[in-house]
Amino acid sequence: GAVIRFNGNNTNIRKIAKSLFPTGIVRFTLMSADKQPLNERIIFVDHHDNLNITIKPSKAAYQTRDSIALAIEVKDNEGKPVEGSFSLAVTDDGQIRTDSLSSNLLTSLLLTSDLKGTVEDPGYYFQQTQQAQKDLDHLLLTQGWIGYDPITIGWKDILNPPVPQFAAEPEFVVSGKVTNAFNKGSAVTGIQLLSLKPAATKIGVTDKGGSFSFGGLPVAEDLKFFLRAKNKSGKSFNVGIQVDEFKPAEFKAVNQRFMPWYVNSDTVLLRQASTRAIQEAKLNAKGINLLQEVTITAKKIVKDSKNLNGAGEADQILDEKDMAKAPKKSLLDLMQERVKGFNVGLWPTNNVTPVGLTGLPTKESTGPGGQGTRSKNALGTAPLAFHPVTSYKIFDKEMHLVIDGIDVESLYNPDPGMPIVSRDKQLILQSEVDPSGNYILERNSASPTDRQEFIRLFLDGIIAEAVKGIEVMSDPKFNGRYKAKYASKILLSLSGNSADFAYVEVTTYSGNGAFVKTPPGVYLHKPISYVNQAAFYRPRYTIKTNPLSDFRSTIHWEPDIVTDKDGKGFVSFYSADRPGTYSIIMEGSDMNGSVGRQIGTIIIK
Repeated sequence: GAVIRFNGNNTNIRKIAKSLFPTGIVRFTLMSADKQPLNERIIFVDHHDNLNITIKPSKAAYQTRDSIALAIEVKDNEGKPVEGSFSLAVTDDGQIRTDSLSSNLLTSLLLTSDLKGTVEDPGYYFQQTQQAQKDLDHLLLTQGWIGYDPITIGWKDILNPPVPQFAAEPEFVVSGKVTNAFNKGSAVTGIQLLSLKPAATKIGVTDKGGSFSFGGLPVAEDLKFFLRAKNKSGKSFNVGIQVDEFKPAEFKAVNQRFMPWYVNSDTVLLRQASTRAIQEAKLNAKGINLLQEVTITAKKIVKDSKNLNGAGEADQILDEKDMAKAPKKSLLDLMQERVKGFNVGLWPTNNVTPVGLTGLPTKESTGPGGQGTRSKNALGTAPLAFHPVTSYKIFDKEMHLVIDGIDVESLYNPDPGMPIVSRDKQLILQSEVDPSGNYILERNSASPTDRQEFIRLFLDGIIAEAVKGIEVMSDPKFNGRYKAKYASKILLSLSGNSADFAYVEVTTYSGNGAFVKTPPGVYLHKPISYVNQAAFYRPRYTIKTNPLSDFRSTIHWEPDIVTDKDGKGFVSFYSADRPGTYSIIMEGSDMNGSVGRQIGTIIIK
């Protein structure tokens, strides 16, 4: 920065060399002596130093289904060869309109990324005309104000930039910490990392703070790493492993409206639709029927499941593949995200009268002075409201959890610390009830959140990686057998219409049911999956005739063209069946951040 003193003058003119700044937007801020922003102005600096890209087709024109070769050469503004990474697309001008004014790599990196709001036709502002330069300045004045929050933080985040939320990752690393029984770092503790596919083994020792880090690991899809820590005695007793799990940034879809093609008078879009119709007509003339998209679905199977209905018989199923896609989460987090209709609410939503509920004092006798008293010994039959309690639900049905065939409800013992309120508002203490007990009375006697907190212990205590699959039985055709086996004590007190539940069968790898426990000193780490590159479809035409017509709108896409030390590259592909002019769009950058873009054409006759 520079200090400017006004000395009582209202105007002070200073000149700053443009050579101090790279091509792109430059922001000038006028601050007070205590570094508070007073005014701001942004300008666009253009040194005309973008990369020069040359695309040379091997022939002046090509035939349909012909082999096309493109020689590529990239130089900087001084004519020196450039090593860089570029992408290239070849599209049919008759089906896809190439708009030089639309958004592209140059406009995004150099202009619109520093402005607010949507910029229409950003390529227009890169035209070398006086009107375009004047309009660019107006654009910066309207959509470039301001680059800081004047109320809350001022320039604090600029003068003292915060630590980046996501650190640079020069390589794939698995890091974490080994803890002792007191949850403190366990120093000089041996730790081993094992990967079965692809095969890899790493052995290390934690530092004085208990931290560890493994590098040089294989990069592949669906990686799984098994980690084991051992103390100085060579045992995994009283040691735990914490892995630095990566939490990706949340991206929200751009709220932008797109005009449907059928209400657009754009002849290019209409021609693209007609091309599809012509292609289908030609296929039909040759006796070839073009089938509509066919979606093939199959029942998901959870291996070793105790599903009473049989394999794959459930309303919703999450299998091992679904579990592998889930990062490190609790079973509760996973169900909240992946199980449709999972929620927390009151159940039943209305008071339900139990049928044949026994064990309540119902008779009254007349005591001294004609006062009515309850008889503690006269037990009979009387209705009692089934009070709503907070429960986990699947849509409007109370969820009942079954883990490896073990009914978690059978382990629930409500806390009878609260009195039971009958329909006529009389207080009946738990001690007055038949000692044999009744499930409805027990639930009513507990806190309204008692059952939910009990179920939560299991949902929070099981990690998703310990689960093979989740099956939801809500529809009567799936939950009938579960009701018959697990809901007997509820059905004895409720009518069949009011006792309709949703059962969730959870199958774990250990098979220990509700008593799942992770062994000490071990950790299964599933990093976010790497996705291998998918090659763009490129047909290879031979002398033999292919009966299928080729009217592709994009005949080639090359996402990663790397130029050599001489700045040269090479691309080859085949033309399609539609004659006409095709546009070649190539853009990318070198290793120093300089960018370039070029549009060329080829003719297919």
